[in-house]
Amino acid sequence: MVGSTWSGSSWPHHLVVRKTISRLAKVPGRGLASAPARGDGANLYSAMPSMHVGWSLWCAYAVWCALRASHPRSALLSWIFPLGMVTVVLITGNHYVLDIAGSTVLLGVSIAVRRIVALGLFRG
Repeated sequence: MVGSTWSGSSWPHHLVVRKTISRLAKVPGRGLASAPARGDGANLYSAMPSMHVGWSLWCAYAVWCALRASHPRSALLSWIFPLGMVTVVLITGNHYVLDIAGSTVLLGVSIAVRRIVALGLFRG
């Protein structure tokens, strides 16, 4: 992070300073230059939802489910990982708060669907 910040080689797109040349933008098919959503090459919705946060939430949920019966206090420690991930993606500018909320909702819906299927309420 420190090296890319000072060299400007691959800054997160939310932190790009004007008149900075991104090396990723020069390579076809990489970075913001490959996103077709806007005329200037930026795709504002490409990071929705944040799978950095989604994956860390899923990992914490899995560890919490595995440990909550035998080690309830230790199971709570698993939630430090997603909190750290949220902090990192916000500080580096890789995601907006809405991206994080979207990944949280996606995980919640996934857990609800799994429970519905496990209870046999869905017969499809």
